[in-house]
Amino acid sequence: MKDMQVQIMAGKGPDVFLLDEENVVLPDMVKSSYNGVFLDLNTVIEGLADMPLNQTVLKAGEVDGKQYFLPLGYMLPGIAVTQEMLGDWTPSSDQPDKFLKEVSSHTGVKGFPAEFYLTQYIAGLFGTSVFDYEEKTITFSKELQNITELLAERQELSFDEAEELPNVMIMGHSVESSLTELMKRSFASDTDVKFLPFPNGEKGVNAQVNVFAAVRANSDYASQAGDFLEFLLSNEVQGSTGWEKFGNGKRFTAIPVNNNAVVPAYKYWLSSGTEEYQEEAAKKAEELFQITQQVTTARFCQYENSLIFDAIFMTSEESSVEKKLDNLKDELRFYFDE
Repeated sequence: MKDMQVQIMAGKGPDVFLLDEENVVLPDMVKSSYNGVFLDLNTVIEGLADMPLNQTVLKAGEVDGKQYFLPLGYMLPGIAVTQEMLGDWTPSSDQPDKFLKEVSSHTGVKGFPAEFYLTQYIAGLFGTSVFDYEEKTITFSKELQNITELLAERQELSFDEAEELPNVMIMGHSVESSLTELMKRSFASDTDVKFLPFPNGEKGVNAQVNVFAAVRANSDYASQAGDFLEFLLSNEVQGSTGWEKFGNGKRFTAIPVNNNAVVPAYKYWLSSGTEEYQEEAAKKAEELFQITQQVTTARFCQYENSLIFDAIFMTSEESSVEKKLDNLKDELRFYFDE
């Protein structure tokens, strides 16, 4: 892996990169964009700003006005509940920690079975990065510390007797589709499953880019690469049906960046491409599309997420979350000079 990174930084390696959230080749996308290795995609794809794309998510791949990375899909962490649990109530909290406690309280649970899963996505709940690449500073906000402390406190809770819902889930995870599978199963029992996305502290929700593409700056095939990326943005591919021949195990499961493809994609996933429950799938797909319209910020969050997860939850060190974050900040003090 290290050899691959060295090749890429030297302007060698693949012409086109198609990566998801599991990528370890280019962990910090923003930092990687400053080295001149990647092509400004505006030079090979015309009219990105005029395409029916979620422009907020698209701009996550933009640095200094240049589109070095092309977001293809994104995800939203949240909590799945039933309409019966919700009633007429809607959460009002604008910070992740308060939201988690508020939904717990309303649904009458101490915590959620998959709550620890959320520890892998903490930084990405927020619309602002912990890294300021212009000022070359690192800041772990009080709000980030609050949700981290809450999850650390609650990880000792036992959920042996917990029901399937309510639960923490990811809408648009790139390699698993537990939310859509749950919703699909709910049609048979006439249960209405709702998804409540975590707030980003900035009057909306944050989209975590989890599938994206880039082109090597000195590629001899840049124009062809542009055509390929446009194909990846098409309704056919983004709408999922273009992946049918690859089988369900290979299909695109992130939320499409192409707004016109969100409803067709979810309708297809929720009905498995069969005639049964088409009406229910179409209605739920429209509902999920409306959730995507709550996105007010979007970022590449993978590296920040992994740093916090490893520093807080994958260590035997017995100290406070605040102390662990301080230690992490100290470890990263030369990060911008590397």
